Amino acid sequence: MKQRLCFVIFSYVSGVDLQHDFLATIHKCLAAGHSVDVYTLEWRGDQPKAATIHSVKKQGIPLFRQYAHLARSVHEARIKEQYDCVIGFNAIPGLDVYYAKEPCIAELVQGIRRSMPRHQQRLQFERSILSMTSHCQVVSSSLTVLRAIKTHYRTPARRLHWLSHETCEQTQTNIHIHPLQRDQSLGDGLGDYLLEYLNQPKLLKPFGANAAMAYYGCEPTVFDRIMDLKGVVVRYKEGRKTLRFECEGQGFYAKLHQGIGLGEWLKNWLSLRAPIVSARTEWQAIAKLKSLKLPTLDAVSFAERGILSFKRQSFLLTRELTQAESLETYCRPWRDNPPSRKERNNLIRQLANYVKTIHDEHWFHRDLYLCHFLKALDEEDKYYLIDLHRMQHKKFTRRWRIKDLSALYYSAFEYGVNTRDVLYFIHCYNGGKPHRLQKKLWQRVELKAHSLQEKALRKGVG
Repeated sequence: MKQRLCFVIFSYVSGVDLQHDFLATIHKCLAAGHSVDVYTLEWRGDQPKAATIHSVKKQGIPLFRQYAHLARSVHEARIKEQYDCVIGFNAIPGLDVYYAKEPCIAELVQGIRRSMPRHQQRLQFERSILSMTSHCQVVSSSLTVLRAIKTHYRTPARRLHWLSHETCEQTQTNIHIHPLQRDQSLGDGLGDYLLEYLNQPKLLKPFGANAAMAYYGCEPTVFDRIMDLKGVVVRYKEGRKTLRFECEGQGFYAKLHQGIGLGEWLKNWLSLRAPIVSARTEWQAIAKLKSLKLPTLDAVSFAERGILSFKRQSFLLTRELTQAESLETYCRPWRDNPPSRKERNNLIRQLANYVKTIHDEHWFHRDLYLCHFLKALDEEDKYYLIDLHRMQHKKFTRRWRIKDLSALYYSAFEYGVNTRDVLYFIHCYNGGKPHRLQKKLWQRVELKAHSLQEKALRKGVG
């Protein structure tokens, strides 16, 4: 299937290694019948006859501002021309495939140099395509560059592709190696990878590239368009609206933060409680759970704007989990129709291990009820943790362990939880150690759980 491709490079000067790879890849794609448009600040050298070159250089402004102008131009062209794939030889937001020939900026720029505007922009551009929540595929002939990317941005291994003839065993690396034939040269390796990538089913979803552009200040209108999304409102509270919408037949959830206001902001701080002012909290929590290989929401994109925290606007887009149901729904029949001990213990063990993993990393959900766990219907023993907008990293853990564990215990009261279930949960959470070693902790958990129950009953009576 012939596709429309968009290639991006800061500047083309014939004779340089990066530009040689760039031109060789374009020729390979043209030979395969794809149409090619090139966006660059300047082109010096012979132009491919079948490719369309767009020079978007602006005179009289700093070079790093011109990079932002190039990124904005590519974004606008992608919307207008409906390109099937955007391939970049320099890091800019919105790429589908990035050829990492240059050293990682995060590796090169350290210390006070990071505060310089030009370095800040390059780092932001890298982060937009290399972060754990991006979809961009990273291809490189340098294992050193890939290792630096994985170290600084924790890019998932499935998105890192090393153009090498060696094997994993020879290099002793866990970085994914794209399979190339022995007779292929490194110079043509990117073209071969790209042609194979274009023949795969499209896994990319909308808004990822657009939100990246908005996040880094290249296209403010995209931010406004997402903040004005229409859909089914699921929750509306404290300047935060959650709605469901569909795009190309797939469901998404948008969490839109309009700012909590000065009054709510002051009330939180006067209560010695840090307010949640942005979707960044949930975006970071998702990234942390992904790094721990724990099932959770699939974040599509995140962006925020505004200096004053109580007026800050932000959004987070996540894919809908279709093949899953809430544990609240799953466990509802248990009181009248108890499951087998094996099924019961299996569920308790999975939850205990999940909660233990995040608590050992000093991360706490702060709203850990059964309704925020989803059980996968298409996969055995898989549970998703959702509603992470309050989840944070805490230095002192005892208070937050008690808060999470008591909330989980309280939410299980109505499903027939018994002493045997509680002891088995404690056994799993403690890693098999006797619960007597933390007797005071579990006593506090039980007291707080019953306190939550009494509070709920009072509210119900009122």
